[in-house]
Amino acid sequence: MCFRRKCRITMIVLPAENMRTGRIGKVQKLLQPFRGAGPPVPCQFVNIPRQPVQVIAAAQKTSSGYDYAQWTFPTSVKNIFGKYYESWSWVKERERFRLERCYLSVVRLDVVSRGYQAILCVHCDPTCTEVEPLKSFKSGPHLHVELADDPIPKCHFPLNLGHLKQVLSSEQEITTAMRSAVRVITEEVMPRYARL
Repeated sequence: MCFRRKCRITMIVLPAENMRTGRIGKVQKLLQPFRGAGPPVPCQFVNIPRQPVQVIAAAQKTSSGYDYAQWTFPTSVKNIFGKYYESWSWVKERERFRLERCYLSVVRLDVVSRGYQAILCVHCDPTCTEVEPLKSFKSGPHLHVELADDPIPKCHFPLNLGHLKQVLSSEQEITTAMRSAVRVITEEVMPRYARL
């Protein structure tokens, strides 16, 4: 880590062919613990016109439009939904995509208002250009506790600070780190909401 100064941007890259042939399946596998033995979480590419970006988002059914950050999918727990998307930018000279962010949120449906209340989020911003230590806190998977009093929801709780360089070294490593976060959520948080 290089505290008190800007550090170079981390690049988690994926060859274009791998994006087309395998990333959606990996995202579905990542999110499967939210469904238990149920069917896979539907995921799709979101085509954004005139943008050198490839977005993969989860949704409960095939969705259209560009508001993919608001799309939800049902979990195995009543009134608890997930949101997930990844944004990859095109690196033309390398014919690869670079991961810009992946965002996972767990929300609760308010049955009266029919609106969603955020419980927690796990974000990853590997191209973060903030000054340290915020860059290290935000680059890898980090937790936001949304269902807390201010200023806690704005705090970044890094989940992989001790081995951040390894986590940010490849698509496989960041997927493994996010899978660990999903495991904690589905084994620690979700059962508690199931008992409510």
